Amino acid sequence: MLDRVELVVEGRLLDGREARIFLGGGVVLAVRGPAAPVGGARVYRAPPGTVVGPAFVDIHVHLRGLELSFKEDERSGTAAAAAGGVAAVVDMPNTRPPLRDPGSLGLKAESLARLSLVDYAVWAGIPRDPGHAPAMAGHPLVLGFKAYPEDYDSPGLAAAAAEASRLGKALIVHPEDPGLIGECSLGRRGSECRPPEAEVEAVHRIASLAPPGLRVHVTHATTPATLEAAASYGFTSDVTPHHLTFTSRDEARGCLFKVNPPLRPPEVVEGLVKAVSTGLADAVASDHAPHTPGEKSGAPEECPPGIPGLEYAARVLLTLASRGVLSLASAWRLYSARPALAAGLRGYGCLAPGCRAAVAVVDPSREGVIGRTTRDYSKAGPGAWEGYRYRGEPVALILGGSVVMEDGEVHEDAAAREARPATALTLGRQAEA
Repeated sequence: MLDRVELVVEGRLLDGREARIFLGGGVVLAVRGPAAPVGGARVYRAPPGTVVGPAFVDIHVHLRGLELSFKEDERSGTAAAAAGGVAAVVDMPNTRPPLRDPGSLGLKAESLARLSLVDYAVWAGIPRDPGHAPAMAGHPLVLGFKAYPEDYDSPGLAAAAAEASRLGKALIVHPEDPGLIGECSLGRRGSECRPPEAEVEAVHRIASLAPPGLRVHVTHATTPATLEAAASYGFTSDVTPHHLTFTSRDEARGCLFKVNPPLRPPEVVEGLVKAVSTGLADAVASDHAPHTPGEKSGAPEECPPGIPGLEYAARVLLTLASRGVLSLASAWRLYSARPALAAGLRGYGCLAPGCRAAVAVVDPSREGVIGRTTRDYSKAGPGAWEGYRYRGEPVALILGGSVVMEDGEVHEDAAAREARPATALTLGRQAEA
C-alpha cells in the first residue's frame, strides 16, 4: 500500500483516537494507529488541540457564475468553500442562463471544471421543455432537480420527478407554496407575507405529486413543523446557519438579512434549534446566496434576497457545539456525512477505505469574529455575518493529496489541481465517520 500513498494525515479523530490517515489516488487507503509506518510518504501533522474528520459537504450553494459572475463565480465561491473546510459543493440552477436545458448545463459544467477549487456537482432546474428531462437527469454532474415555488404547477415537474425516480436521483424542494406567499416590508415578511404555513403546505403538495420511490429533500426549512411534515413522508431535510441564528428582528435591520424563506420570530428560531439538537433535521446547508454589497444596500422592497455563508457555516455549527447545543460529532455529521447521504453523494463525509480523500482539521477552541479574523474570499463579503463571534474554526483542508487550505489561506494552485466532479467517486455503500 505504501507505494500508493501520496499523503499521510496524522491527528486526533472525532472519537478521541490518535490515527494516521493514508491518502492516495484521490481516496482514503487506510486509517491506522499513530505508530503505523509511513515509509517515505509526506506527512501532515495536525496542530495540537485540533480534531481531524471528514471534510464538510454543502449541498445548497449558489456559485452564480456565467452571466452573474459579477456577484460570485466558481473560483471565488469555491475559494470561500475551501476556507470554510468544505470539500464538495452542489451548485443551484437559478443562474443566468438558468440550468433548465442541456445546453446551459454544459456551460455550467465547463465553468466548474475550469474554475472550481473544490469538488462539485449541480442540481438541475425543472426543464421548461419536459422533453429535456431525460438528458438533464442523465448528465454526469446532476444529482437531481431543484423545484422552486414557481415550478409547482409546471408540466416539467412531473417529467423531472419521473426521471429522477428512474435514475435514483433526488428532487430538492424550496418549500413555500406559491399561493400562500407574497411580499411586504422587512420585519413582517416572516409572519404576514411568507408565513410558516406556506412551508408545511408545500411539503404536503410535493408529497401528492411525487412518484413512488422518488427521493425528496426539503431544503432550508425554517420551522419545526416543516421538519416534522418532511419526516412524516420519509423526506430528508436541512436547515441553514442563518435560520438557526438570526430572527425577524434582525430582518428589520435591513437588506443584509432579507432571505427566502424569511427569518422567523425568536420563539420559532428557538424551536428550530431545539429540533436540530434532537435530530429532527437531517443536515445543515449554507444556502450561500451572494449578491454585491451595492445590491444588498438598496431599497428594502427591491433588494434581492439571500445571505452568503459558505465560508462561515462550519464556524456557526462549531459555535453551537461549544455552547452544548450539539455534540461536536453531531455538528460535524450534520455538515458532512448527513448532507452527502441526503444528496446521494457517495464517498463523502466519511474516513474509511475508498472514501474521497477529503479531510478537515478543526480547532474547536479557536475564537474569532467574522469580518475581522476571517479573510472572506466570497465577492459578497461577510454580509449579515459581519461581527458574529464564533468559537471553533476549520484550520486546514486536505483534498486529494494536497493541503489546499491552511490557517485561512487557500492554496489555489494545489486546490485547482485536486478538484474534480463530486459524482466521479462510486462506492458500494455510503459510510459515515
